[in-house]
Amino acid sequence: ANPQATLQMMADHLWREKRIDVCAQTVKNHLDSRAYTVKRPHIEGEAVNNLINRQKRREFVQAVSAIPCERLVYFDETNVNLFVKRGVARSIKGSRAVLKEGSSKGPNIHCFCCITQTGLGYHKIQRGSITKGVCAEIVGEMLDSMQEAGHDLTTLVFVGDNAPAHSGLEAVFNGRGM
Repeated sequence: ANPQATLQMMADHLWREKRIDVCAQTVKNHLDSRAYTVKRPHIEGEAVNNLINRQKRREFVQAVSAIPCERLVYFDETNVNLFVKRGVARSIKGSRAVLKEGSSKGPNIHCFCCITQTGLGYHKIQRGSITKGVCAEIVGEMLDSMQEAGHDLTTLVFVGDNAPAHSGLEAVFNGRGM
C-alpha cells in the first residue's frame, strides 16, 4: 500500500496482479466513491515511534517521576517572529494585486525560562536567534541567578529538551561541578 501511488501505477498494478484492465479514470472514480482524497502527506520519521524509542521514553519518564518534585527545574526557550502582513490587497478587476517585498520576515524575539516547583525561576527575553554559544551563556546566567536566590545547584535536577542549541550545555553544568 503506497499512499503516493499515481492512478496509472494503480491501474498497472491491477493488470500485473489480477489481469484486470482498467484506465486511470476508472481507478479515480472507484477511489472517489470510497472517499479517498489527494492531500499533502504528513512526513513522520522512521524512528519516531519505534519500539526502542518508546522504551527509552518510558525509562526517561520513570526516572524523572522518581525525582522529588522540589528538586526539578525545567528550562526551555521559545521564539516568536514579529513579521505581520495583510493577507489581502486591492487591484483593478482582471489584474493581480502584486506586492514587491523584501526577503526579510522580521525580527525574532526569544524567551528563555526555567520553572521550579515554586514558580518562575529565571527568564530572559532577547532579540535574534539563540545559537549554541548564546544558549550556554544564558544557562550560565540562569545558574548564577538560581544560586543567588539561595538554591543549592548540586541538589537540583535540570530538565531540558534536545534542541540543537542545547547540545553544548553539558559542559556548562560540568564546569560548575554539577
